[in-house]
Amino acid sequence: MCKVSVVIPVYGVEAYITHTMQSLQNQTFRDFEIILVDDGSPDQSIAVAKAALENSDLTYRILTQENSGQGVARNTGVAAAKGEWIYFLDSDDVIQPQTLERMLELTEEYPAADIVYTDYQYVYEDVFRKGPVTEEKVTAFTREEMLEGFLLRKKVVLVPGTLYRKSFLEDNNIRHIGIRWSEDQLFMWNVLSYVKQVVHTSRVLYNYFRHPGSTMSATPTGRVVDAYAVWKETMPRLGDENTKRFALARWVLGCIRVYAQRSNYAQWKGLAESLEVTKHMEVLLRFPSWPVRVFALAGVANKRLLYWLCSVGKTK
Repeated sequence: MCKVSVVIPVYGVEAYITHTMQSLQNQTFRDFEIILVDDGSPDQSIAVAKAALENSDLTYRILTQENSGQGVARNTGVAAAKGEWIYFLDSDDVIQPQTLERMLELTEEYPAADIVYTDYQYVYEDVFRKGPVTEEKVTAFTREEMLEGFLLRKKVVLVPGTLYRKSFLEDNNIRHIGIRWSEDQLFMWNVLSYVKQVVHTSRVLYNYFRHPGSTMSATPTGRVVDAYAVWKETMPRLGDENTKRFALARWVLGCIRVYAQRSNYAQWKGLAESLEVTKHMEVLLRFPSWPVRVFALAGVANKRLLYWLCSVGKTK
């Protein structure tokens, strides 16, 4: 047994994973295990990670599976975890030295907390970055506050970089669903539908590394359409009344905004029709945020107008 299990899906990150392992070696808190889940990686990622850990005092295990995606790999890691708490870490990201120590301190200060999350920053090059030095603010939220904030995009909770009580995940049968687009957001909706208390610290403790191979950088539209089918089936069972009413439509708007930045109108229109965009924009006409209602009004009036609005700022 240990206090924390750090679960890391591994796929195609041999150029980055050494720094991820180094950030774990630098942790001021030491009672944790590392679970590396080899998701059928085609390169030497696992060998590189193992070489980085061999001479350290850290406990680690390597699990293997056929390539099934990041979410399934996380499920594999959680099933094998011995820790009281689960911490997901992506295999190309890095965390600050005090990350685990500070988050566990908050679990002691707030014993009713089911999850603890922190602020984060994007990192665009393979270096460590210190978080901005600001006065820390710690806040405890209820389920209702988190659902509302997550729906309105006022509370941003990443799946990696968040600490989860393992018994909370197990008791509520919360698992990743094996889709290849937006699986993190769907997982977090599931989590927030069952939490009793969530604790947040404004300290920047997670560095989210963005690079050309990142999932969000290039995903085929077919995966988005496949994910839509799962979202349609799953979301009616989650959250409160506002979640059931608006979350799917709000997700569709997010998808078409992303793809408007990447594609021409004809390509975008095909995806929008597959996602039943007109129906969802009609729902969003009553969304509790006026910027979203502007997009919804454009979508109901004219698809080309909606595309233009979504693609504002698109680089040519």
